[in-house]
Amino acid sequence: MRRMNRNKNIWIALLTILTLVLFVACTPASDSGEPGAAEPTPGSETTVEPTPEMEPTPEMEAEETETPNGEGSEVESELEGTRWNLVSMAGEGLLEQSTITLDFDDGELGGNASCNHYGGPYTLEGDSFTVGEMVQTLMACDGLMEQEAAYLEMLRAAESLTLEEDTLTIHTAEGDLVYKPAIDVALEGTEWMLSGIAENDAIVSTWVDADITATFEDGVMAGSAGCNSYTVDYTVDGDSLTLGDAIRTEMACEDDEVMEREDTFLAALENVSAYEIARDTLTLLDGKGNLVMTFTAAAAG
Repeated sequence: MRRMNRNKNIWIALLTILTLVLFVACTPASDSGEPGAAEPTPGSETTVEPTPEMEPTPEMEAEETETPNGEGSEVESELEGTRWNLVSMAGEGLLEQSTITLDFDDGELGGNASCNHYGGPYTLEGDSFTVGEMVQTLMACDGLMEQEAAYLEMLRAAESLTLEEDTLTIHTAEGDLVYKPAIDVALEGTEWMLSGIAENDAIVSTWVDADITATFEDGVMAGSAGCNSYTVDYTVDGDSLTLGDAIRTEMACEDDEVMEREDTFLAALENVSAYEIARDTLTLLDGKGNLVMTFTAAAAG
């Protein structure tokens, strides 16, 4: 009996030790980050919520979109549709009785370079300003060609642009091109000289046109039709221009070309329904916006 009790005590001791070993083995260890640390049991993972992002305020958005001095797209928007006259080129004024112009329209620039008209694309990124390949007419004008060539060369070499309240400056390695806003001549109180009449989608000018004039005053358009004097009643409503029937004197000029041009001019007036003025140029349009004829302010010549 004593031997059996001793064996029983041994088995009880062994079972106790085995139970402790199993208990330790099954107990989950804390994640200490060290090698051998127990992995978390399924379902016991800790979920960390992401930190919510801050909603941008109007001030933050403005800081992201603003560029210094309104450069970039804002300046490009301000340039669209504007018209300028050159006042100095590399610090020098223009030749007397000459005009150089610059207009911006739908991503293109153009104007009169002294004698010829020119045009081409431009790119504006920040204050960086470049001019693409330009095209121009091929007329020759005495005394103006050297100035025109110098202007176009500087414009092609443009590097940057500055737009202020009433001054546009294009910077080049050769100096600055400085422009002021173009001023439109008034319809009334100006003496206008015919510069062309539309024929088959083109403006046709003849030597007779220099003698065909128009003034608008107190509801009466009057002038010389080439040979005879004429008058036409008119009314203006915004850009609309309504003309009555023309009345002319009954002189007969010996030159048939003069009389034919006079008849063409007076007949064309019957189609006029609107007008536009840009600088010193008056354009008369029909009801569909098609060009009928153009005049130039006499004082500009």
